[in-house]
Amino acid sequence: MNRKILLAAVLAVFAVQLAIPASLVVKCLRLEAQGTELRFRCAPIDPADPLRGRYVRLNFESSTAFDEWPDGLERGEIAYATLEVDEDGFATVNALSESRPSAGLYLKVHATWGHRIVLPFARYYLNEHDAPRAENLYREALGKQEAYAVVHVDDGDAVLTGLILGERPIEEWLAEGPEPTAAAEPVPVPTAESDTTQGGESEGGAATN
Repeated sequence: MNRKILLAAVLAVFAVQLAIPASLVVKCLRLEAQGTELRFRCAPIDPADPLRGRYVRLNFESSTAFDEWPDGLERGEIAYATLEVDEDGFATVNALSESRPSAGLYLKVHATWGHRIVLPFARYYLNEHDAPRAENLYREALGKQEAYAVVHVDDGDAVLTGLILGERPIEEWLAEGPEPTAAAEPVPVPTAESDTTQGGESEGGAATN
């Protein structure tokens, strides 16, 4: 009897462990299919920590300090950011609230230091090989060309579906491969004839006159 109970408990644990990632996948697919597609402008990362993990760490203009901060909202607490789309087609945060909005586009965010917020899509995951190069491409693009994240939003949840640098997905930049390096000048191979011309010893060791 005890073995049956133990087996049932183990199977239940495995079922829960499998169900959690499966539910996350389903949620992401639903958001991508049904959510509103928005573009968020990227901003420089400060401080510029080195890459940690298989992802590109992102920062956004919408995460900057807010003048109007909800009374009582403390660091680490959940807030709701109401979104609007500006004349250039980029999403911005126009208000923060401690209560979930009843309608419109909004995100569930976390309050952090300095009247700032953390958006729920600050990491763009890639494979272990591409992540370091993508991080470098992202940093080099900031301030030089348009860089933004493509995000699908629905009912406060969001899924990050693309990272665009200069109107091209970062995957296209990665597919081009690293910049080619200049080929080294060929080293001339000495021959017996060239040695004789230069007045050195020939291969046989006889000196020329």
